[in-house]
Amino acid sequence: MAKYLINRDQGPVRLIKSQKLVGLKLKPTRGATDPAFIEEELRNDFGGFKLVTLKEASKSVDEQLDEVRAEPVVDLGTHVYYAEGSDTPLVPTGELCITFEEGVSEGEQELALDEFALKLLERRTPYIVIAEVTPDSPNPIKVAEALQKSMLVKIAEPDIDIILDEYSLVPNDHLINQQWHLQNRGQIPGVGARLRSGADCKVFDAWRTLGNRGSSQITVAI
Repeated sequence: MAKYLINRDQGPVRLIKSQKLVGLKLKPTRGATDPAFIEEELRNDFGGFKLVTLKEASKSVDEQLDEVRAEPVVDLGTHVYYAEGSDTPLVPTGELCITFEEGVSEGEQELALDEFALKLLERRTPYIVIAEVTPDSPNPIKVAEALQKSMLVKIAEPDIDIILDEYSLVPNDHLINQQWHLQNRGQIPGVGARLRSGADCKVFDAWRTLGNRGSSQITVAI
């Protein structure tokens, strides 16, 4: 069972690769039904991915996913993970937030990205960048774990999608996943427009840090 230790701003977390579930993004086709290689679809709104099991149960999940990625109808396939001690599935979006050690030059940063065939999306500060994997990269969880072992890197955090209704801190609002300003994952379910992942109010991070959604007894002046 593959395990990966990922350092995050909120502390380290150990991720375990699912041996059954995978995430698939399928190319849009008119009147399409689920391809024959899908055994069961658990969700179809998981950050743009379908959360599914595949039919070739006699093969490992790695072998199954490699075969499915070659299917013409598949745009993107990814492994699914669990945080150790949790049964909530997590899907890496392919983006990473990388914080380099102070003093690391842009040239050195570019070499670190090139080593894993990463594409630079955004430079937020001289030492914090947003990058994404390419077809020539290892999967983003492996990339994050490897980058963290580099003397150049302070934190390499993969962007991870999680089922919103699994969070007890999430309000009971059926439109919560449309409110991208609270937690921006780069897209709005059901809407084709792409957003800049991470450009939000960090409200979900604040709730997790506080362990609650605040108090109605507090008055905020704006």
